[in-house]
Amino acid sequence: MKKLIAGVICFTMFFMSSFTTFANINTIDDNTVHEFYADIYINREPKVEMPKGIEKEILLTREETMAMTAEELSTAIKEKTELSDEDVSQLVDYYKNADENERMPRGLYDTYTWHKHPYLASSKRYVAYSKTWVGIDAYRSSVGMTKGSSETKSISYTLGFEGSGDIKKVKTTFKSSFTATNSYTVSESATCPAWTTMAWRPYTTYDLETWKGVMKRTTIIPLPNGEIYQSVGYEDREGTNKVEVNKTHEVWSRVNTSKNVNATSPSPPTSAPNVN
Repeated sequence: MKKLIAGVICFTMFFMSSFTTFANINTIDDNTVHEFYADIYINREPKVEMPKGIEKEILLTREETMAMTAEELSTAIKEKTELSDEDVSQLVDYYKNADENERMPRGLYDTYTWHKHPYLASSKRYVAYSKTWVGIDAYRSSVGMTKGSSETKSISYTLGFEGSGDIKKVKTTFKSSFTATNSYTVSESATCPAWTTMAWRPYTTYDLETWKGVMKRTTIIPLPNGEIYQSVGYEDREGTNKVEVNKTHEVWSRVNTSKNVNATSPSPPTSAPNVN
């Protein structure tokens, strides 16, 4: 009988002094990005029809260019194009201060304007989470447990904008893509009740927004003989912006209701948090 009592005492003391954890300290290489539900916003506007564009259109004939004074030519170019004052001045000088036979071909002048300003096309919600947890296991113990030493679980994920620089110029509040982190620490004094196993992990929800737009490209083509043409084309612009929604943590626990000292401690899930 004395041996039996001594064995029970040792068995109880072992479980009073033991605890387990589910992750290494400061681990950041096991985080997962998981889409937990589909589109939360879809733009219902009619699809933007891309105009056909203009392959080549004459703005000023040779006769018109040569007949005008420098001031008249400057005014005409400004009325027919969206060129800067500097570009207009260069063209006037090109045609009025150089002999036609000595004019070298000039480069093209491209001007971009918005045909369809950037708009939110769709948005999806995602969750970044850790598959592993920080835990305290008192599942087979008749007394509560303390953590003993602090432990931290961290995840990393990207937020911000990636894509067309033209869209980012318009959406001035967008931040360039960057790495964000979310950490949760279980302190050394954290406790877990008897017959219970507990675990913690960080997670962050964010919206993945898709932004689209259409730019009009106008190209001015000055020819050495005095003719000035333009062509017009249209180009798609697109980018994505990840916006943080909620930076928090999840708590998981299970109770050994039968108080069975031989029970196997359940493990927390590796799937995404239930955040719907």
